[in-house]
Amino acid sequence: MSGNPFTAQRDFVAGNAFVDFDLRGVVALTGSDRLSYLDSLVSQDVSQLAPGQSAEALLLDPQGHIERVMWLLEDGATTWILVDEGEAPPVAAFLDRMTFSKDAEARDVSDAFYRVGYFAGGPAQVLALSVAAVPNGIPLEWTDPWSSVSTGGWQYASGPNHPGADWNYREAIIPRSVALSAFDAIERIRTQDWEALRMAAWRPRFKTEVDAHSLPHEYDWMRSAVHLNKGCYRGQETVAKVH
Repeated sequence: MSGNPFTAQRDFVAGNAFVDFDLRGVVALTGSDRLSYLDSLVSQDVSQLAPGQSAEALLLDPQGHIERVMWLLEDGATTWILVDEGEAPPVAAFLDRMTFSKDAEARDVSDAFYRVGYFAGGPAQVLALSVAAVPNGIPLEWTDPWSSVSTGGWQYASGPNHPGADWNYREAIIPRSVALSAFDAIERIRTQDWEALRMAAWRPRFKTEVDAHSLPHEYDWMRSAVHLNKGCYRGQETVAKVH
Protein backbone atom coordinates (compact mmCIF):
# COMPACT_ATOMS: atom_id res chain seq x y z
CA MET A 1 0.00 0.00 0.00
CA SER A 2 1.62 3.24 -1.17
CA GLY A 3 1.94 6.09 1.31
CA ASN A 4 1.67 8.63 -1.50
CA PRO A 5 -1.99 9.00 -2.53
CA PHE A 6 -1.12 10.48 -5.93
CA THR A 7 1.16 7.55 -6.79
CA ALA A 8 -1.44 5.09 -5.52
CA GLN A 9 -4.17 6.69 -7.59
CA ARG A 10 -2.04 6.65 -10.74
CA ASP A 11 -1.28 2.96 -10.21
CA PHE A 12 -4.95 2.27 -9.62
CA VAL A 13 -6.17 4.06 -12.77
CA ALA A 14 -3.47 2.25 -14.77
CA GLY A 15 -4.92 -1.08 -13.64
CA ASN A 16 -1.95 -1.98 -11.44
CA ALA A 17 -3.71 -1.83 -8.07
CA PHE A 18 -6.97 -2.83 -6.39
CA VAL A 19 -9.19 -1.67 -3.55
CA ASP A 20 -10.68 -4.05 -0.99
CA PHE A 21 -14.41 -3.69 -0.30
CA ASP A 22 -14.71 -6.56 2.14
CA LEU A 23 -17.57 -4.94 4.09
CA ARG A 24 -19.79 -4.03 1.17
CA GLY A 25 -22.84 -6.19 0.57
CA VAL A 26 -23.88 -8.81 -1.98
CA VAL A 27 -27.47 -9.96 -2.54
CA ALA A 28 -28.41 -12.89 -4.79
CA LEU A 29 -31.79 -12.72 -6.54
CA THR A 30 -32.92 -16.03 -8.05
CA GLY A 31 -36.05 -17.46 -9.66
CA SER A 32 -37.49 -17.43 -13.17
CA ASP A 33 -39.33 -14.12 -12.59
CA ARG A 34 -36.36 -12.30 -11.03
CA LEU A 35 -35.71 -9.82 -13.86
CA SER A 36 -39.34 -8.91 -14.61
CA TYR A 37 -39.99 -8.63 -10.88
CA LEU A 38 -36.96 -6.40 -10.27
CA ASP A 39 -37.81 -4.32 -13.33
CA SER A 40 -41.24 -3.50 -11.86
CA LEU A 41 -39.57 -1.94 -8.81
CA VAL A 42 -36.50 -0.03 -9.99
CA SER A 43 -35.73 2.99 -12.16
CA GLN A 44 -33.61 1.20 -14.77
CA ASP A 45 -34.86 -1.13 -17.51
CA VAL A 46 -33.45 -4.47 -16.35
CA SER A 47 -36.07 -6.78 -17.82
CA GLN A 48 -33.77 -7.99 -20.60
CA LEU A 49 -30.39 -8.12 -18.84
CA ALA A 50 -28.30 -10.72 -20.66
CA PRO A 51 -25.81 -13.08 -18.98
CA GLY A 52 -22.65 -11.10 -18.24
CA GLN A 53 -24.40 -7.73 -18.54
CA SER A 54 -24.18 -5.07 -15.81
CA ALA A 55 -26.47 -2.20 -14.83
CA GLU A 56 -27.16 0.35 -12.11
CA ALA A 57 -30.64 0.96 -10.72
CA LEU A 58 -32.37 3.02 -8.05
CA LEU A 59 -35.16 2.01 -5.73
CA LEU A 60 -37.28 5.11 -5.11
CA ASP A 61 -40.04 5.95 -2.67
CA PRO A 62 -43.48 6.99 -4.02
CA GLN A 63 -42.35 10.64 -4.07
CA GLY A 64 -39.28 9.82 -6.18
CA HIS A 65 -36.68 10.10 -3.40
CA ILE A 66 -33.78 7.64 -3.50
CA GLU A 67 -34.18 4.77 -1.01
CA ARG A 68 -31.54 2.35 -2.34
CA VAL A 69 -28.88 2.16 -5.03
CA MET A 70 -28.18 -1.21 -6.64
CA TRP A 71 -25.35 -2.35 -8.90
CA LEU A 72 -26.64 -5.32 -10.87
CA LEU A 73 -24.89 -8.21 -12.60
CA GLU A 74 -26.77 -10.97 -14.41
CA ASP A 75 -25.27 -14.44 -14.97
CA GLY A 76 -28.23 -16.24 -16.55
CA ALA A 77 -29.42 -17.92 -13.36
CA THR A 78 -28.91 -15.25 -10.68
CA THR A 79 -29.06 -11.47 -10.59
CA TRP A 80 -26.28 -10.30 -8.29
CA ILE A 81 -26.98 -7.03 -6.47
CA LEU A 82 -24.05 -5.06 -5.06
CA VAL A 83 -24.82 -2.54 -2.31
CA ASP A 84 -22.99 -0.38 0.21
CA GLU A 85 -22.02 -1.39 3.74
CA GLY A 86 -24.98 -2.41 5.88
CA GLU A 87 -27.39 -2.31 2.96
CA ALA A 88 -27.58 -6.00 2.05
CA PRO A 89 -29.92 -7.15 4.89
CA PRO A 90 -32.59 -4.46 4.30
CA VAL A 91 -32.36 -4.77 0.50
CA ALA A 92 -32.75 -8.56 0.62
CA ALA A 93 -35.59 -8.30 3.14
CA PHE A 94 -37.44 -5.70 1.04
CA LEU A 95 -37.09 -7.64 -2.20
CA ASP A 96 -38.19 -10.88 -0.58
CA ARG A 97 -41.16 -9.19 1.06
CA MET A 98 -42.43 -7.75 -2.23
CA THR A 99 -42.34 -10.91 -4.36
CA PHE A 100 -45.97 -11.93 -3.69
CA SER A 101 -46.77 -14.59 -6.35
CA LYS A 102 -43.56 -14.07 -8.34
CA ASP A 103 -40.94 -16.80 -8.65
CA ALA A 104 -38.13 -14.76 -7.10
CA GLU A 105 -36.10 -15.05 -3.92
CA ALA A 106 -33.57 -12.59 -2.52
CA ARG A 107 -30.80 -13.65 -0.12
CA ASP A 108 -28.05 -11.70 1.60
CA VAL A 109 -24.92 -13.68 0.64
CA SER A 110 -22.35 -11.19 1.95
CA ASP A 111 -20.98 -13.84 4.33
CA ALA A 112 -19.99 -15.97 1.33
CA PHE A 113 -18.42 -13.29 -0.89
CA TYR A 114 -16.35 -10.12 -0.78
CA ARG A 115 -15.69 -7.50 -3.46
CA VAL A 116 -12.58 -5.93 -4.95
CA GLY A 117 -12.49 -2.90 -7.26
CA TYR A 118 -10.04 -2.04 -10.04
CA PHE A 119 -9.74 -0.34 -13.40
CA ALA A 120 -9.87 -2.54 -16.50
CA GLY A 121 -6.95 -3.45 -18.70
CA GLY A 122 -4.22 -4.25 -16.21
CA PRO A 123 -2.88 -6.99 -13.94
CA ALA A 124 -5.44 -6.19 -11.23
CA GLN A 125 -8.27 -7.23 -13.56
CA VAL A 126 -6.42 -10.36 -14.70
CA LEU A 127 -5.82 -11.42 -11.10
CA ALA A 128 -9.37 -10.62 -9.99
CA LEU A 129 -10.93 -12.61 -12.82
CA SER A 130 -8.68 -15.56 -12.05
CA VAL A 131 -10.22 -15.88 -8.55
CA ALA A 132 -13.71 -14.41 -9.12
CA ALA A 133 -16.75 -16.55 -8.40
CA VAL A 134 -18.08 -18.42 -11.46
CA PRO A 135 -21.31 -20.02 -10.18
CA ASN A 136 -23.03 -20.28 -13.56
CA GLY A 137 -20.22 -20.24 -16.10
CA ILE A 138 -19.65 -16.47 -16.10
CA PRO A 139 -17.01 -14.79 -13.90
CA LEU A 140 -18.76 -12.35 -11.61
CA GLU A 141 -17.35 -9.01 -12.75
CA TRP A 142 -19.56 -5.92 -12.56
CA THR A 143 -18.81 -3.22 -15.14
CA ASP A 144 -19.64 0.33 -14.04
CA PRO A 145 -21.86 2.05 -16.67
CA TRP A 146 -20.76 5.52 -15.54
CA SER A 147 -18.44 6.17 -18.51
CA SER A 148 -21.33 6.90 -20.90
CA VAL A 149 -25.04 7.66 -20.92
CA SER A 150 -27.00 4.41 -20.67
CA THR A 151 -29.80 3.65 -23.09
CA GLY A 152 -32.87 5.62 -21.99
CA GLY A 153 -30.78 7.87 -19.73
CA TRP A 154 -30.08 11.59 -19.81
CA GLN A 155 -27.06 13.79 -19.16
CA TYR A 156 -27.65 17.35 -18.00
CA ALA A 157 -24.02 18.45 -18.07
CA SER A 158 -23.07 20.24 -21.27
CA GLY A 159 -19.75 20.14 -23.05
CA PRO A 160 -17.93 17.33 -24.86
CA ASN A 161 -15.90 15.93 -21.97
CA HIS A 162 -17.75 14.55 -18.98
CA PRO A 163 -15.38 13.89 -16.02
CA GLY A 164 -16.56 10.27 -15.96
CA ALA A 165 -15.84 9.52 -19.62
CA ASP A 166 -12.70 7.52 -18.76
CA TRP A 167 -14.13 5.80 -15.69
CA ASN A 168 -13.62 2.17 -16.80
CA TYR A 169 -14.10 0.82 -13.30
CA ARG A 170 -14.96 -2.80 -12.46
CA GLU A 171 -15.68 -4.90 -9.37
CA ALA A 172 -15.26 -8.64 -8.95
CA ILE A 173 -17.24 -10.82 -6.55
CA ILE A 174 -14.78 -13.16 -4.83
CA PRO A 175 -15.64 -16.27 -2.76
CA ARG A 176 -14.50 -15.88 0.85
CA SER A 177 -12.71 -19.20 0.44
CA VAL A 178 -10.18 -17.16 -1.57
CA ALA A 179 -8.11 -15.24 0.98
CA LEU A 180 -7.39 -11.58 0.36
CA SER A 181 -3.71 -12.56 0.39
CA ALA A 182 -4.29 -13.85 -3.15
CA PHE A 183 -3.89 -10.19 -4.18
CA ASP A 184 -0.54 -9.67 -2.46
CA ALA A 185 1.23 -9.60 -5.83
CA ILE A 186 -0.31 -6.21 -6.67
CA GLU A 187 -0.71 -2.95 -4.81
CA ARG A 188 -3.68 -2.36 -2.54
CA ILE A 189 -4.91 1.23 -2.33
CA ARG A 190 -6.90 2.82 0.47
CA THR A 191 -10.64 3.34 0.12
CA GLN A 192 -10.14 7.11 0.50
CA ASP A 193 -7.93 7.09 -2.61
CA TRP A 194 -10.77 5.41 -4.49
CA GLU A 195 -13.24 7.93 -3.05
CA ALA A 196 -11.15 10.86 -4.32
CA LEU A 197 -11.08 9.43 -7.85
CA ARG A 198 -14.79 8.69 -7.72
CA MET A 199 -15.64 12.25 -6.73
CA ALA A 200 -13.36 13.67 -9.43
CA ALA A 201 -15.37 11.64 -11.95
CA TRP A 202 -18.65 13.01 -10.49
CA ARG A 203 -19.56 9.43 -9.62
CA PRO A 204 -22.18 9.50 -6.80
CA ARG A 205 -22.29 7.07 -3.89
CA PHE A 206 -25.35 6.16 -1.85
CA LYS A 207 -23.83 5.68 1.60
CA THR A 208 -22.03 9.00 1.84
CA GLU A 209 -24.10 11.42 -0.25
CA VAL A 210 -27.79 10.47 -0.27
CA ASP A 211 -30.38 11.54 2.29
CA ALA A 212 -34.14 11.15 2.62
CA HIS A 213 -34.79 14.10 0.30
CA SER A 214 -32.44 13.15 -2.56
CA LEU A 215 -33.74 12.93 -6.14
CA PRO A 216 -31.88 11.11 -8.97
CA HIS A 217 -31.54 14.31 -11.02
CA GLU A 218 -29.36 15.98 -8.37
CA TYR A 219 -26.60 13.38 -8.66
CA ASP A 220 -26.37 12.88 -12.44
CA TRP A 221 -27.92 9.43 -11.82
CA MET A 222 -30.21 10.08 -14.77
CA ARG A 223 -27.06 9.28 -16.74
CA SER A 224 -26.60 5.68 -15.59
CA ALA A 225 -29.45 4.47 -13.38
CA VAL A 226 -32.72 5.79 -14.87
CA HIS A 227 -34.52 4.76 -18.06
CA LEU A 228 -36.93 7.51 -19.06
CA ASN A 229 -39.04 5.32 -21.36
CA LYS A 230 -39.50 2.13 -19.35
CA GLY A 231 -42.72 0.87 -17.78
CA CYS A 232 -44.13 2.00 -14.46
CA TYR A 233 -42.16 1.84 -11.23
CA ARG A 234 -42.45 3.50 -7.84
CA GLY A 235 -41.48 7.19 -8.01
CA GLN A 236 -41.65 7.37 -11.82
CA GLU A 237 -44.09 10.31 -11.87
CA THR A 238 -41.72 12.51 -9.89
CA VAL A 239 -38.75 11.51 -12.05
CA ALA A 240 -40.64 12.44 -15.21
CA LYS A 241 -42.00 15.74 -13.84
CA VAL A 242 -38.66 16.96 -12.53
CA HIS A 243 -36.93 15.96 -15.75
